Amino acid sequence: MGVLEMFRQFNQVSNAFIGTMLAAGLGCAAVATLSGCDQAPAATSTENASNVDVSNTSATDQQQTAPTPAPAPTVKPRATPVAINPAMPGNTPGAKLVFDSLIYDFGTVYTAGALKGTYDFKNEGTADLLVTRVKPGCGCTSSNAAELENTTYKPGAGGQIKFTFNPKGQGQQNKTITVVSTNEEQSTIYLQLRANVLPSVKIMASAAQFGNIRAGESGKAVIQLQSRDPEFYVKDILLPDDTQLTWTFERLEGHPDAEYPGVGQVVFKSNANSPTGPISEQTKIQVYAKVPEVPDQTDTEFRAVVGGNILAKFSFEPRFLRFPTSSPGDVVEARTIISHLEGNAFKILKVEFDKTGSPGDDFTLSFEEVAGSEGKMHEVILRGTCPPLGRSFRGAIYVYSDVENHGPVTLRYNGIIRPIRK
Repeated sequence: MGVLEMFRQFNQVSNAFIGTMLAAGLGCAAVATLSGCDQAPAATSTENASNVDVSNTSATDQQQTAPTPAPAPTVKPRATPVAINPAMPGNTPGAKLVFDSLIYDFGTVYTAGALKGTYDFKNEGTADLLVTRVKPGCGCTSSNAAELENTTYKPGAGGQIKFTFNPKGQGQQNKTITVVSTNEEQSTIYLQLRANVLPSVKIMASAAQFGNIRAGESGKAVIQLQSRDPEFYVKDILLPDDTQLTWTFERLEGHPDAEYPGVGQVVFKSNANSPTGPISEQTKIQVYAKVPEVPDQTDTEFRAVVGGNILAKFSFEPRFLRFPTSSPGDVVEARTIISHLEGNAFKILKVEFDKTGSPGDDFTLSFEEVAGSEGKMHEVILRGTCPPLGRSFRGAIYVYSDVENHGPVTLRYNGIIRPIRK
């Protein structure tokens, strides 16, 4: 065999070997492709050797190298659904609540206590009707579902809702009553009641003023009353124990309101010798009136305030007895000079605390004529020891003079006692 022939044969063997190797590689690749993306990539020759070694190890070694499985997730139990207000039934198909009227109108009434009424209703449906709630709209109206003969009404059956209305105030009043049932179309129905409330006696104003008047004069304040009873009258007027007012009742002619033919007025007058300064007194006016609609109710009471201001014929300098801020145990003193507005001479007869008393147990009042004033000016002095408790205090004292037709002059004082800090 020549050299050329030997080279040709060697070349054929080499090509056959390469083809075999290529075919084997393409087969592996095909297997990897069909197995999907979850398969691991082809291992290298070193990795194949390692895999062969592992397959020959014992079962114990395989357990030691196996990864620890992840714990199973905790599953919370589902919440149990809760019925919303199971005691309150909903709409019932076929139940039909029908009232004879949704409005109860009393018309014109008089403040004479409780007014009673009823709402008639019927179940005009084909299924049972259950009335679950009857509630008034305010405290002046009362109703009670228990007053019903029962709360369940068969088709064609009817009943009544009874209520009581106590009018408060005057004029047109509108109230509601809420009815809840298993009515098919509307579970909540609102009943209305109306009344035009007119009192048997009415007061035209609850306050009266006599304005500013000079000491020694008598002020006048008037409060008018109207009644459906032409013969009504004022039985009494309650005033404070130390009142500076007197009163009388006068009947007036004319009828400004046809509903109230009786017209009268209470006239308050201030005492000419009242202490100077502002007056404000709380009163209770008790009236007797009888009307046909309410024969059992004859007495009516009104509250009113009467006030004014009485101007003194004196002036003060300073206008108030004002103490400096002090501490418990301090001895304090305040002074003011009083003089007549017309420059007349006068005398002080006495000075005293008003009904509120003195700011302390040992506080004293004194007065003296100002030297050289020829009796036209006097000095009033308030002195004492501050009590042990820190507080503010204020009050008034009365200065009595010999001026004719002049009540006591009111002089006010105030101060602050600062507590001692420990």
